[in-house]
Amino acid sequence: MQRQGKIVKDGRLTRASGLMLWFHYFKDIPNQATSGPCEWKDGEWHHVAITWRGTKWEALVDGKVHTGTTLARPLKREDLTQMFSVYGNALIDEFTIYRRPLSGEEIERLNALGKVSNSG
Repeated sequence: MQRQGKIVKDGRLTRASGLMLWFHYFKDIPNQATSGPCEWKDGEWHHVAITWRGTKWEALVDGKVHTGTTLARPLKREDLTQMFSVYGNALIDEFTIYRRPLSGEEIERLNALGKVSNSG
């Protein structure tokens, strides 16, 4: 993921500077969100992975756990039709969904494979 554009414009916050897992509008799951700040500079690429097992969800940035939460119940296949969105001005490249949970080592290896120079 790569952030694009300014967070603050004319002294006002125009968008959040963080990564958020947001679980809203799922039947039988109370609305909830969890987030953590990201000190990303414009134009820098970062590896973002979302993992879940049962009710536990985690977001990893550059191979390290960034934020997480536990839901009231596991998500069902029909829940996943409204699962993903990006708020703000960002680019996403090589979006992939795997059939099985990846280990921490596999996520770190994928992160290392995707390392690019942010200097241009």
